[in-house]
Amino acid sequence: MGEERLSILVVEDDEVDQKAFIRHVKSENLPYDYDIAGSLAEGRTLLKKKRYDLVISDYFLGDGTGFDLIAELEDTPLIFATGTGDEEIAVKAMKSGAYDYLIKDPESCYLKVLPVTVEMALQNKRRERQILMLSQAMQSVKESVCVTDTEGHITFVNEAFTGTFGYLRGEVLGKELHALFKGRAHRAFMEVLSGSSGTESWQGELESRRKNGETFPISLSISRVKDEAGRTVGYAVIIRDITELKRYEEQIQYMAYHDQLTDLPNRRFFFARLGEILGSRRQDPEPAALLFLDLDQFKEINDTMGHDIGDYLLRAVARRLAQSVRGDDFVSRMGGDEFTFILRGIRSKEEAGLVAKRILACFDDPFTVEGGTFRVSGSLGVSFYPLDGRDAITLVKKADAAMYQAKAAGGNAVFFCEDL
Repeated sequence: MGEERLSILVVEDDEVDQKAFIRHVKSENLPYDYDIAGSLAEGRTLLKKKRYDLVISDYFLGDGTGFDLIAELEDTPLIFATGTGDEEIAVKAMKSGAYDYLIKDPESCYLKVLPVTVEMALQNKRRERQILMLSQAMQSVKESVCVTDTEGHITFVNEAFTGTFGYLRGEVLGKELHALFKGRAHRAFMEVLSGSSGTESWQGELESRRKNGETFPISLSISRVKDEAGRTVGYAVIIRDITELKRYEEQIQYMAYHDQLTDLPNRRFFFARLGEILGSRRQDPEPAALLFLDLDQFKEINDTMGHDIGDYLLRAVARRLAQSVRGDDFVSRMGGDEFTFILRGIRSKEEAGLVAKRILACFDDPFTVEGGTFRVSGSLGVSFYPLDGRDAITLVKKADAAMYQAKAAGGNAVFFCEDL
């Protein structure tokens, strides 16, 4: 079965950038079927005629901006392309609904990360759809329903209520409902009951407890019940046990920030963690080293032995990499056979060199995968914060450049960007 092809719309009014995209797709033999729109209007026309897997749009367009497309894309993920110096626009785009962004440079080097950026955007979209499906599924779960009198004494509960809380119906009828709640839930119910909140209803996610004392998360909705004359005659309470939903949310949160193949932190997690360090407002920022690793010999193994063997090998490599660094070091997979490391507190080239040697030493022994024995090594590039840069893009670019020097020198080596 051939590689799945993607249908991509590129909205770009600069002919140079259009040609650079086309040239890169052809030279790298990327599995993209693409249309090029030279304006916002042309992009809109194409979107009405055809469904795309992904849209890549420049921010500045002659007849508008890329932001004008976001509301029209519905279920199609968008990647923004902005020029160097427009990082704030890229961040704004992400907050507005874009799935990722590319920072364009005069040499079009940004296109090197295009396949990874496209794949990550599509993965994030798939996960978003999973979240939506889970949300819709949870809406169909039978909820606990309870009715109280004006003083908060329970007058009715359904079977779901007794199942959720573990009480028999006779054990709760006539009891005060607020006794089942803790903290904010208790206060919220009492405020609605007394009228001090000034509202007719209240809803939120809170903590409750079962008959056995176990606490659990609930979605709680409290509403006044009025008669025809508008007088309060009681309260309707709808309670949903959201324990499973919280578990799903935790799982989906984990999926969003971890690589599905290796279970290492992914590219998004890497930039988030790096952002924590770079966002420090300290006058004397904590130093750190950024290491960029590319595997040697992996492409040949992957091409000759097949992607299944390649995937098994990447998992084995990831396990060794995670074990090769210090406990508080951060290891992530950027995509393909590229990995990154964030070493906090590293103050010298010598310290970083010791960790780098341990990383490369993990390749000394061959890997046994599916009955075969394979040898791979790694090329490492290193940049330092704040010495070599104070923003993520600069630090990554410099470490990446140093890594290519290590690879050019024969691989299985460490190069520091200051040596370039």
